[in-house]
Amino acid sequence: QDVGILAVTLPRHGGDGSGRIIGYEFLVGGGLGFSHTKENTYPRLGTPLYFVQRDEIWPLLEAVIKIQRDYGERNDRKQARLKYTLDRLGETRFRELVREYAGRDFPPASGIAPVAQPDYLGWHAQQQPGKWYVGIWVENGRIRDMEDKGFRFKTGLKTVIERFRPSIRITPHHNIILAGIAERDRDAVQACLDQFGLPTDKGISTLRRMEMACPALPLCPLAQSESERVMPEFMRGLEEAGHGDAEVVFRMTGCPNGCARSSTSEIGLIGKGPGRYVLLVGGEYNGTRLNVPLDEKVRHEEVVPLISGLLTLWKEHRQDGERFGDWSWRMGVEKLREMLGRTGK
Repeated sequence: QDVGILAVTLPRHGGDGSGRIIGYEFLVGGGLGFSHTKENTYPRLGTPLYFVQRDEIWPLLEAVIKIQRDYGERNDRKQARLKYTLDRLGETRFRELVREYAGRDFPPASGIAPVAQPDYLGWHAQQQPGKWYVGIWVENGRIRDMEDKGFRFKTGLKTVIERFRPSIRITPHHNIILAGIAERDRDAVQACLDQFGLPTDKGISTLRRMEMACPALPLCPLAQSESERVMPEFMRGLEEAGHGDAEVVFRMTGCPNGCARSSTSEIGLIGKGPGRYVLLVGGEYNGTRLNVPLDEKVRHEEVVPLISGLLTLWKEHRQDGERFGDWSWRMGVEKLREMLGRTGK
Protein backbone atom coordinates (compact mmCIF):
# COMPACT_ATOMS: atom_id res chain seq x y z
CA GLN A 1 0.00 0.00 0.00
CA ASP A 2 1.14 3.57 -0.58
CA VAL A 3 0.65 4.25 3.13
CA GLY A 4 0.38 1.55 5.76
CA ILE A 5 -0.66 2.09 9.37
CA LEU A 6 -0.01 -0.83 11.73
CA ALA A 7 -1.65 -0.80 15.15
CA VAL A 8 0.72 -2.05 17.87
CA THR A 9 -0.64 -3.61 21.05
CA LEU A 10 0.98 -4.58 24.35
CA PRO A 11 3.17 -6.37 25.00
CA ARG A 12 3.58 -7.13 21.29
CA HIS A 13 1.32 -8.40 18.53
CA GLY A 14 -1.67 -9.87 20.34
CA GLY A 15 -1.05 -7.92 23.48
CA ASP A 16 -1.83 -8.50 27.10
CA GLY A 17 -5.40 -9.59 26.43
CA SER A 18 -6.79 -6.07 26.71
CA GLY A 19 -6.24 -5.14 23.06
CA ARG A 20 -4.79 -1.82 24.21
CA ILE A 21 -3.02 0.01 21.39
CA ILE A 22 0.20 1.80 22.32
CA GLY A 23 0.84 3.42 18.95
CA TYR A 24 0.95 3.05 15.21
CA GLU A 25 3.83 2.15 12.90
CA PHE A 26 3.56 4.40 9.84
CA LEU A 27 4.91 2.98 6.58
CA VAL A 28 5.25 4.69 3.21
CA GLY A 29 5.98 3.57 -0.33
CA GLY A 30 4.58 0.07 -0.54
CA GLY A 31 3.03 -1.34 -3.68
CA LEU A 32 3.22 -4.76 -5.32
CA GLY A 33 2.16 -3.93 -8.87
CA PHE A 34 4.63 -3.83 -11.76
CA SER A 35 4.81 -4.50 -15.51
CA HIS A 36 6.60 -7.51 -16.98
CA THR A 37 8.12 -5.44 -19.78
CA LYS A 38 9.02 -2.33 -17.75
CA GLU A 39 12.24 -2.75 -15.78
CA ASN A 40 11.72 0.58 -14.02
CA THR A 41 8.58 -0.81 -12.36
CA TYR A 42 8.84 -3.18 -9.41
CA PRO A 43 7.11 -4.47 -6.29
CA ARG A 44 8.17 -2.70 -3.11
CA LEU A 45 7.53 -3.13 0.59
CA GLY A 46 6.53 -0.08 2.59
CA THR A 47 9.35 1.72 4.44
CA PRO A 48 8.71 2.21 8.18
CA LEU A 49 9.25 5.94 8.79
CA TYR A 50 7.48 6.88 12.02
CA PHE A 51 5.85 5.54 15.17
CA VAL A 52 2.97 7.83 16.09
CA GLN A 53 -0.05 8.23 18.31
CA ARG A 54 -3.60 8.42 17.04
CA ASP A 55 -3.82 12.21 17.00
CA GLU A 56 -0.63 12.39 14.92
CA ILE A 57 -1.87 10.17 12.10
CA TRP A 58 -3.94 12.77 10.26
CA PRO A 59 -1.33 15.58 10.06
CA LEU A 60 1.29 13.03 9.01
CA LEU A 61 -1.00 11.51 6.39
CA GLU A 62 -1.91 14.96 5.07
CA ALA A 63 1.78 15.82 4.69
CA VAL A 64 2.46 12.61 2.74
CA ILE A 65 -0.49 13.24 0.43
CA LYS A 66 0.74 16.76 -0.29
CA ILE A 67 4.24 15.47 -1.06
CA GLN A 68 2.80 13.05 -3.59
CA ARG A 69 0.64 15.82 -5.03
CA ASP A 70 3.60 18.15 -5.54
CA TYR A 71 6.41 15.69 -6.28
CA GLY A 72 4.67 12.66 -7.77
CA GLU A 73 5.26 11.75 -11.43
CA ARG A 74 2.66 13.31 -13.75
CA ASN A 75 4.00 12.38 -17.19
CA ASP A 76 4.42 8.61 -16.88
CA ARG A 77 1.49 6.73 -15.40
CA LYS A 78 3.70 3.71 -14.71
CA GLN A 79 5.78 5.88 -12.35
CA ALA A 80 2.90 7.65 -10.62
CA ARG A 81 2.82 5.64 -7.40
CA LEU A 82 4.19 6.95 -4.12
CA LYS A 83 6.83 4.20 -3.99
CA TYR A 84 8.59 5.72 -6.99
CA THR A 85 8.34 9.21 -5.51
CA LEU A 86 9.99 7.99 -2.31
CA ASP A 87 12.77 6.25 -4.23
CA ARG A 88 13.41 9.28 -6.44
CA LEU A 89 13.56 11.69 -3.50
CA GLY A 90 15.32 9.38 -1.07
CA GLU A 91 14.29 8.76 2.52
CA THR A 92 16.26 11.71 3.94
CA ARG A 93 14.69 14.25 1.57
CA PHE A 94 11.25 12.70 2.06
CA ARG A 95 11.55 13.19 5.83
CA GLU A 96 12.61 16.79 5.30
CA LEU A 97 9.50 17.38 3.19
CA VAL A 98 7.28 15.77 5.81
CA ARG A 99 8.71 18.17 8.37
CA GLU A 100 8.16 21.09 5.99
CA TYR A 101 4.56 20.22 5.14
CA ALA A 102 3.52 19.14 8.64
CA GLY A 103 5.43 21.88 10.44
CA ARG A 104 6.90 19.40 12.92
CA ASP A 105 8.89 16.21 13.38
CA PHE A 106 7.48 12.81 14.26
CA PRO A 107 9.02 10.01 16.34
CA PRO A 108 11.07 7.50 14.32
CA ALA A 109 9.75 4.05 13.46
CA SER A 110 9.99 1.46 16.21
CA GLY A 111 11.03 -1.39 13.94
CA ILE A 112 8.10 -3.53 15.02
CA ALA A 113 6.92 -5.96 12.34
CA PRO A 114 4.29 -8.70 12.25
CA VAL A 115 5.53 -11.96 13.74
CA ALA A 116 2.71 -14.21 12.55
CA GLN A 117 0.10 -14.52 9.85
CA PRO A 118 -2.94 -16.17 11.47
CA ASP A 119 -5.67 -17.57 9.25
CA TYR A 120 -8.35 -17.35 11.99
CA LEU A 121 -9.88 -20.65 10.88
CA GLY A 122 -11.72 -22.79 13.43
CA TRP A 123 -13.30 -21.97 16.79
CA HIS A 124 -11.82 -19.35 19.13
CA ALA A 125 -12.99 -17.83 22.40
CA GLN A 126 -13.59 -14.07 22.27
CA GLN A 127 -12.63 -11.60 24.99
CA GLN A 128 -16.30 -11.24 25.82
CA PRO A 129 -17.30 -14.00 28.29
CA GLY A 130 -19.42 -16.72 26.75
CA LYS A 131 -18.84 -15.58 23.15
CA TRP A 132 -17.05 -17.42 20.35
CA TYR A 133 -16.08 -16.84 16.75
CA VAL A 134 -15.52 -19.39 14.02
CA GLY A 135 -13.35 -18.91 10.94
CA ILE A 136 -14.69 -20.55 7.79
CA TRP A 137 -12.50 -21.38 4.79
CA VAL A 138 -13.92 -20.19 1.46
CA GLU A 139 -12.18 -21.47 -1.66
CA ASN A 140 -10.58 -18.42 -3.29
CA GLY A 141 -13.16 -16.21 -1.58
CA ARG A 142 -15.88 -17.28 -4.02
CA ILE A 143 -19.19 -17.59 -2.15
CA ARG A 144 -21.16 -19.94 -4.32
CA ASP A 145 -22.37 -23.51 -4.06
CA MET A 146 -19.86 -26.01 -5.46
CA GLU A 147 -21.87 -29.19 -5.46
CA ASP A 148 -19.17 -31.15 -7.30
CA LYS A 149 -16.73 -30.45 -4.44
CA GLY A 150 -19.23 -30.79 -1.59
CA PHE A 151 -19.00 -27.10 -0.63
CA ARG A 152 -22.32 -25.23 -0.43
CA PHE A 153 -20.86 -21.90 0.60
CA LYS A 154 -23.73 -19.65 -0.50
CA THR A 155 -26.60 -21.73 0.86
CA GLY A 156 -24.75 -22.71 4.01
CA LEU A 157 -23.61 -19.22 4.98
CA LYS A 158 -27.07 -17.81 4.26
CA THR A 159 -28.66 -20.44 6.49
CA VAL A 160 -26.24 -19.99 9.40
CA ILE A 161 -26.37 -16.19 9.30
CA GLU A 162 -30.17 -16.01 9.07
CA ARG A 163 -30.61 -18.47 11.92
CA PHE A 164 -27.97 -17.30 14.40
CA ARG A 165 -27.40 -13.64 13.37
CA PRO A 166 -23.62 -13.52 14.05
CA SER A 167 -21.50 -10.51 13.20
CA ILE A 168 -19.39 -11.01 10.08
CA ARG A 169 -15.75 -10.32 9.25
CA ILE A 170 -13.82 -10.93 6.03
CA THR A 171 -10.17 -11.87 6.53
CA PRO A 172 -7.14 -10.82 4.43
CA HIS A 173 -7.07 -14.41 3.15
CA HIS A 174 -10.61 -13.99 1.77
CA ASN A 175 -12.15 -16.27 4.36
CA ILE A 176 -15.09 -15.44 6.64
CA ILE A 177 -15.39 -15.08 10.41
CA LEU A 178 -18.74 -15.46 12.14
CA ALA A 179 -18.42 -13.78 15.53
CA GLY A 180 -20.46 -13.17 18.66
CA ILE A 181 -21.74 -16.76 18.80
CA ALA A 182 -23.14 -17.74 22.21
CA GLU A 183 -21.66 -20.75 23.96
CA ARG A 184 -25.03 -22.50 23.90
CA ASP A 185 -25.18 -22.21 20.09
CA ARG A 186 -21.74 -23.60 19.27
CA ASP A 187 -22.82 -27.18 18.62
CA ALA A 188 -25.81 -26.08 16.54
CA VAL A 189 -23.68 -23.75 14.43
CA GLN A 190 -21.09 -26.45 13.84
CA ALA A 191 -23.81 -28.93 12.88
CA CYS A 192 -25.10 -26.42 10.34
CA LEU A 193 -21.61 -25.91 8.92
CA ASP A 194 -21.18 -29.67 8.63
CA GLN A 195 -24.55 -30.03 6.90
CA PHE A 196 -23.45 -27.74 4.08
CA GLY A 197 -19.83 -28.89 3.93
CA LEU A 198 -18.29 -25.61 5.14
CA PRO A 199 -14.68 -26.24 6.29
CA THR A 200 -13.21 -24.51 9.32
CA ASP A 201 -9.76 -25.63 10.46
CA LYS A 202 -10.96 -29.14 9.61
CA GLY A 203 -12.02 -30.49 6.25
CA ILE A 204 -9.16 -28.99 4.21
CA SER A 205 -5.46 -29.73 3.94
CA THR A 206 -2.79 -27.63 5.63
CA LEU A 207 -1.61 -26.54 2.17
CA ARG A 208 -4.98 -24.96 1.35
CA ARG A 209 -5.23 -22.89 4.52
CA MET A 210 -2.88 -20.24 3.14
CA GLU A 211 -3.71 -20.38 -0.57
CA MET A 212 -5.00 -17.32 -2.38
CA ALA A 213 -5.82 -16.55 -6.01
CA CYS A 214 -7.18 -13.44 -7.70
CA PRO A 215 -10.31 -13.70 -9.91
CA ALA A 216 -8.38 -13.17 -13.19
CA LEU A 217 -10.11 -14.62 -16.27
CA PRO A 218 -12.89 -14.20 -17.28
CA LEU A 219 -13.73 -11.38 -14.85
CA CYS A 220 -10.67 -9.13 -14.89
CA PRO A 221 -9.69 -7.27 -18.10
CA LEU A 222 -6.09 -6.98 -16.89
CA ALA A 223 -5.58 -10.74 -16.54
CA GLN A 224 -2.94 -12.33 -18.75
CA SER A 225 -3.42 -15.88 -17.42
CA GLU A 226 -5.87 -17.97 -15.45
CA SER A 227 -5.72 -17.82 -11.65
CA GLU A 228 -8.83 -18.53 -9.55
CA ARG A 229 -10.17 -21.13 -11.96
CA VAL A 230 -6.95 -23.17 -12.04
CA MET A 231 -5.73 -22.80 -8.45
CA PRO A 232 -7.93 -25.72 -7.24
CA GLU A 233 -6.41 -27.92 -9.97
CA PHE A 234 -2.90 -27.03 -8.80
CA MET A 235 -3.83 -27.64 -5.18
CA ARG A 236 -5.29 -31.06 -5.95
CA GLY A 237 -2.19 -31.99 -7.90
CA LEU A 238 0.10 -31.03 -5.02
CA GLU A 239 -2.09 -32.89 -2.53
CA GLU A 240 -2.02 -36.01 -4.71
CA ALA A 241 1.77 -35.69 -4.84
CA GLY A 242 1.84 -35.93 -1.03
CA HIS A 243 2.19 -32.26 -0.12
CA GLY A 244 -1.15 -31.55 1.52
CA ASP A 245 0.74 -31.28 4.82
CA ALA A 246 2.96 -28.42 3.60
CA GLU A 247 2.43 -25.26 5.66
CA VAL A 248 3.32 -22.77 2.94
CA VAL A 249 1.92 -19.38 1.94
CA PHE A 250 0.98 -19.91 -1.73
CA ARG A 251 -0.54 -17.12 -3.82
CA MET A 252 -1.38 -16.67 -7.47
CA THR A 253 -2.33 -13.76 -9.71
CA GLY A 254 -3.26 -13.65 -13.37
CA CYS A 255 -1.18 -10.51 -13.98
CA PRO A 256 1.58 -8.54 -12.20
CA ASN A 257 -0.73 -6.02 -10.52
CA GLY A 258 -0.44 -7.93 -7.24
CA CYS A 259 -4.06 -8.17 -6.07
CA ALA A 260 -3.48 -11.51 -4.30
CA ARG A 261 -0.08 -10.35 -2.98
CA SER A 262 1.92 -12.99 -4.89
CA SER A 263 5.15 -11.00 -4.46
CA THR A 264 5.15 -11.40 -0.68
CA SER A 265 4.30 -15.12 -0.58
CA GLU A 266 6.62 -18.04 0.07
CA ILE A 267 5.55 -19.46 -3.30
CA GLY A 268 4.06 -17.12 -5.87
CA LEU A 269 2.73 -17.52 -9.41
CA ILE A 270 2.21 -14.46 -11.62
CA GLY A 271 0.56 -14.71 -15.03
CA LYS A 272 2.67 -13.80 -18.05
CA GLY A 273 0.51 -14.77 -21.00
CA PRO A 274 -1.97 -17.57 -21.80
CA GLY A 275 -0.95 -20.68 -19.88
CA ARG A 276 2.36 -19.13 -18.78
CA TYR A 277 3.56 -18.04 -15.35
CA VAL A 278 6.48 -16.60 -13.44
CA LEU A 279 7.32 -18.76 -10.41
CA LEU A 280 8.70 -16.87 -7.41
CA VAL A 281 10.10 -18.20 -4.12
CA GLY A 282 11.73 -16.94 -0.95
CA GLY A 283 9.16 -14.57 0.51
CA GLU A 284 8.97 -14.22 4.28
CA TYR A 285 6.08 -16.06 5.93
CA ASN A 286 4.83 -12.86 7.58
CA GLY A 287 5.03 -10.79 4.38
CA THR A 288 8.10 -8.74 5.35
CA ARG A 289 10.38 -9.94 2.53
CA LEU A 290 9.69 -9.99 -1.20
CA ASN A 291 10.19 -13.20 -3.12
CA VAL A 292 12.35 -13.51 -6.24
CA PRO A 293 11.79 -15.12 -9.65
CA LEU A 294 12.96 -18.72 -9.91
CA ASP A 295 11.58 -19.43 -13.39
CA GLU A 296 9.95 -16.88 -15.69
CA LYS A 297 8.68 -19.33 -18.32
CA VAL A 298 6.61 -21.94 -16.53
CA ARG A 299 3.91 -23.56 -18.62
CA HIS A 300 0.57 -24.53 -17.09
CA GLU A 301 1.35 -28.26 -17.22
CA GLU A 302 4.71 -27.71 -15.51
CA VAL A 303 3.35 -25.92 -12.44
CA VAL A 304 2.47 -28.93 -10.29
CA PRO A 305 5.57 -31.05 -11.07
CA LEU A 306 7.87 -28.07 -10.54
CA ILE A 307 6.38 -26.93 -7.24
CA SER A 308 6.07 -30.52 -6.06
CA GLY A 309 9.77 -30.95 -6.72
CA LEU A 310 10.55 -27.83 -4.74
CA LEU A 311 8.47 -28.98 -1.77
CA THR A 312 10.18 -32.38 -1.82
CA LEU A 313 13.62 -30.73 -1.81
CA TRP A 314 12.55 -28.47 1.06
CA LYS A 315 11.39 -31.41 3.15
CA GLU A 316 14.63 -33.25 2.47
CA HIS A 317 17.10 -30.40 3.05
CA ARG A 318 15.49 -27.93 5.47
CA GLN A 319 16.79 -27.26 8.92
CA ASP A 320 14.60 -28.05 11.92
CA GLY A 321 11.53 -25.81 11.82
CA GLU A 322 12.75 -23.94 8.73
CA ARG A 323 9.88 -22.59 6.66
CA PHE A 324 9.85 -22.94 2.89
CA GLY A 325 10.33 -19.21 2.31
CA ASP A 326 13.39 -19.07 4.56
CA TRP A 327 14.84 -22.27 3.11
CA SER A 328 14.44 -21.18 -0.51
CA TRP A 329 15.86 -17.73 0.32
CA ARG A 330 18.86 -19.32 2.01
CA MET A 331 19.48 -21.71 -0.87
CA GLY A 332 19.17 -19.01 -3.53
CA VAL A 333 17.58 -19.35 -6.96
CA GLU A 334 20.76 -20.48 -8.75
CA LYS A 335 21.19 -23.41 -6.38
CA LEU A 336 17.49 -24.27 -6.62
CA ARG A 337 17.64 -24.29 -10.41
CA GLU A 338 20.62 -26.61 -10.23
CA MET A 339 18.81 -28.94 -7.82
CA LEU A 340 15.74 -28.95 -10.09
CA GLY A 341 17.73 -29.46 -13.27
CA ARG A 342 16.46 -26.17 -14.75
CA THR A 343 19.74 -24.28 -15.07
CA GLY A 344 19.01 -23.47 -18.69
CA LYS A 345 15.73 -21.73 -17.86
